[in-house]
Amino acid sequence: MNNIDILREVETNYKDNFERLEDKKFHFAARLFLWFGDEFAKNKLAELQAEYIGKNEQEYSEKITEILKEDSSNEGLLFKNERAKFFNKYPLLKRYNKILFRNLFCQIIYGINLKPVISKQINKEDLIDLKNALLHDSEAIATLSTHAINYFYTLDYYLNEEESFLDPALFLDIVKNKKNSILKVYLLTHCIIGESAFYSRAIKRNLAVYDKMFIELETIIANDYAEISLDNKVEFLVCAKLCQKKSILKEKILLDTVLSFDSNNKCFIENSGKKLKDTFRKGEHRNVLALMAFYSEKTSQEA
Repeated sequence: MNNIDILREVETNYKDNFERLEDKKFHFAARLFLWFGDEFAKNKLAELQAEYIGKNEQEYSEKITEILKEDSSNEGLLFKNERAKFFNKYPLLKRYNKILFRNLFCQIIYGINLKPVISKQINKEDLIDLKNALLHDSEAIATLSTHAINYFYTLDYYLNEEESFLDPALFLDIVKNKKNSILKVYLLTHCIIGESAFYSRAIKRNLAVYDKMFIELETIIANDYAEISLDNKVEFLVCAKLCQKKSILKEKILLDTVLSFDSNNKCFIENSGKKLKDTFRKGEHRNVLALMAFYSEKTSQEA
């Protein structure tokens, strides 16, 4: 079986068993649609709209209210103990993040402008105050990593101002002063992904900074290759495509990905060295990223 056949098996498996993805259905369908224009994913996203945000303004508002009332939990999070103090310091971060993601994806996928609905429940000044506090807390940014970076970029999209508050060079500087390779990789990949508005647009601003981020990412992964998860590696290759760069690590990561293929469960798995620690649902993030990293648009449409 060649590499394309394996990728095709993974895609077919996830599509045939889409309902088993449960809470990860939107993530899988959104990435497949935004990256490939996939028709299956487009149809599934239409079906998911009622659950994701609702069908009218009253339902949109109810969904925002529901998110604001959610209890926050750190269960299942990487480095949850280190991050706990910062989630406690910024208790609204997770909920605001979730709402800002709704705003972004509702706009780019459903053409729904949630800003008027959100602004009735959350003051713009409160969002900006949290942004300003985080921007002056480099330890929080480094430790929260993805969670802080996602907030900055989804808020930037929400504000939709001509002059962005974002200075990605700050994030690059923060990374260079930290030692944790995994958190550094998460932080930098999500800067690149965030600038693409989560795969919905080309990167045009601050190109020189994002080029430096790509080089830094490649260096970190090359130097600490064994410590970096397959999930992070394929996400890095997706970032390479967003930056329109070719990585010297691509063939090595492709080989590792192919070797991680579980022919019984027809998906790519993480191998901890002791046991396979994955399930179909939990591995969705890695598997859709692998499709994005190694499938060409033509390949996907033929599958």
